[in-house]
Amino acid sequence: MHKENSKETKIDLVKISKLNGDLETIWSPILPVEDGYPSLRDEIWNGTFGQLQNALMKNKEKLNVILCLSDLGWADPLPLLALGTSLRGFIETTGSTLTIEIGLPPTKRYSKRGMFLKFLIELKWSSFFVQHS
Repeated sequence: MHKENSKETKIDLVKISKLNGDLETIWSPILPVEDGYPSLRDEIWNGTFGQLQNALMKNKEKLNVILCLSDLGWADPLPLLALGTSLRGFIETTGSTLTIEIGLPPTKRYSKRGMFLKFLIELKWSSFFVQHS
């Protein structure tokens, strides 16, 4: 979860659920807060994405991967592409499943969060995973 009044916040973006039910966060970058929501920007991804890749390489077992976008207000296209590519490769290799949490639309009509959800829908980003999860 994020704090709307801070200039940056740590957000749990990728979690894994093991067969025994244990839930573990494997990628929690500190993101800038813009218009009340955390934003996954190119420069943040560039400095922290290796942590996620290392965590995925360490896990060889079948898992449920949870990608939590529900608190994000925006994500630049390059981090989304990198997330998609890495998670899809992991899913194909291990036979894992993927859950994508996008959350509810904002209550304000013209918010950054609303534009992000529209962007994801128009891009058909989640269909990247449909045949693999």
